[in-house]
Amino acid sequence: MSLLDLDLDCGVSIRLRTLHQTETYLGLVEGRPRRKLNDELLERLPAQAKELLYGGPTLLIDPERRVHSGRTSAWGPPEELPAVICFAQAEAFQPARDSSADMSSMILIWLQPRLAPPIDDTVLPKLKAIDWRAHARDGNC
Repeated sequence: MSLLDLDLDCGVSIRLRTLHQTETYLGLVEGRPRRKLNDELLERLPAQAKELLYGGPTLLIDPERRVHSGRTSAWGPPEELPAVICFAQAEAFQPARDSSADMSSMILIWLQPRLAPPIDDTVLPKLKAIDWRAHARDGNC
């Protein structure tokens, strides 16, 4: 059983085996997020994913950023990322590059406005567009 089966545009069928979710701004006590804070948050996500899901290559799907006009401070205008970070262990029962391998896998990271499933309509096309063979790690069952 898998949480979700997904056919990618590159011809690879993947399964999401594990899905962890957390609030994007968990721990932000005061103020509004800005580009610099968001850039730092996004930069840390691959390392967090590797800890959470026991290593492997990671791919962060570029999130939507909403810039709020109006009140700008010395740090720039407020910028908001989607409310939920999703970390998923994905696998395919075919190799990415090594024809002697039985399967391939990687950790996918994306942000969306609500808890998944379902995967948000703004994110699903980006997931389907992944070049699996370029990013996944080959392995054997």
